[in-house]
Amino acid sequence: MFLIRSYNESISKKQIQQLVKKMESSDSEVYYFDYEDSTIDDIEESANTFSLFSDKKIIVIKNVTILTSTKKTDIDFNRWIDLFKNQSVEFIISTEGDKFSSNKLTKYLLDNSRKLEIDKPKRNELINQINLKLTKNSMKFTNDDLNYFVEYIGENAIMLNNELNKFIVGKIDFNKKNIDELCIKDRENNMFEISNALVSNDKEKWISIFNNFIGNEGSLMSIVALLSSSLVATRNVMYLKSLKIDNAEIAKSLEMNPYRVSSIVSLKNKNFELLNDKIKLLFKIQNNILSGNYDGEIIPAISLLKMINFGG
Repeated sequence: MFLIRSYNESISKKQIQQLVKKMESSDSEVYYFDYEDSTIDDIEESANTFSLFSDKKIIVIKNVTILTSTKKTDIDFNRWIDLFKNQSVEFIISTEGDKFSSNKLTKYLLDNSRKLEIDKPKRNELINQINLKLTKNSMKFTNDDLNYFVEYIGENAIMLNNELNKFIVGKIDFNKKNIDELCIKDRENNMFEISNALVSNDKEKWISIFNNFIGNEGSLMSIVALLSSSLVATRNVMYLKSLKIDNAEIAKSLEMNPYRVSSIVSLKNKNFELLNDKIKLLFKIQNNILSGNYDGEIIPAISLLKMINFGG
């Protein structure tokens, strides 16, 4: 029995594929279940059904949230444990989270399985890995290029590797200009650009980026939440900078990319009190959406677009 814990579902999926490939043979039967969409009855039926054509049965159960959740549950742990005691089945179980929970089922699996734990790489580890790969392939780059690349793509290791391969395979110069032209921008970084335009009261840029973003992202509620988070981060940088703290120390204390910190610091027309007012307005929009005071998405969208003039 194998137990996988990772920080990302795509990472878990990759590990599952590798394990199944190693374990399965020509006569193997492999069953896949998602914990959130399946019942224990479904899994028990597959585990206990006799097969005429195969001596080896592999059951994959992904997204087993109870193994990393701290929420109380009425799940029958003993029934799940009995299922996993079935010696005629090879189980592969995966979950995503920072650490395992302490419930009875988790403890049983930790004691009776081969564990594979993959934690999210820290930003400096990702940058070091990119540095090594570029150096190995004799690519020229600067530290500023590396930070900009991670900021632009995001901290998903798979996405970073995929985008990095564009430069290596195509033998393309690794610099900001080509990163802008070739790479898929991280969703969070798009929001960062929107918040920068909002802080500096750049009306044309704000409307242009906002319209493009909302057209691609769909859920206005998620956009409001992301924008709120981004503006709060911007406010925190502005506050620490007002205390005469240098950019590197701010980036370290807030666990932010140095490029993002320097970008915020260089913004024009920064107004701390006005930014606080805009954050409050965002939370008001968010509460009105949640409480149903806004019917549909037209009113909140208009409210967001008007924020560029709020207090200006």
